[in-house]
Amino acid sequence: MNTPHLSPELRLIRVLSALAPAEASNRLMRRSDRELAISLLSMERENRERVLSFLGRVKRKRVEEELRYVERMGLRYADYRRAIEGVTAGIISGRGETLRSYIRPRRNGEKP
Repeated sequence: MNTPHLSPELRLIRVLSALAPAEASNRLMRRSDRELAISLLSMERENRERVLSFLGRVKRKRVEEELRYVERMGLRYADYRRAIEGVTAGIISGRGETLRSYIRPRRNGEKP
């Protein structure tokens, strides 16, 4: 699914919407909690809830806890973008690979 004109958030939503709910759930469940949390950072509430609705109760709770943590990290946009694009690519491919790079938070006064 090639949708270069969409924001990374809307591309992820579109990819998930193209799958059967059970398949979308299975593919999201294979992603790390932190990677999913980072992917939710810039989403509107409605889209965030849509993604979270595919997760089981326990996984959802862990992702929400991780989201509260990563919101305070002040991540660089490049790290956010790499995470959400990795999640989207993993969902498209069906593979469970997760983000391998270290995510470095911004320092005080550093631009995103």
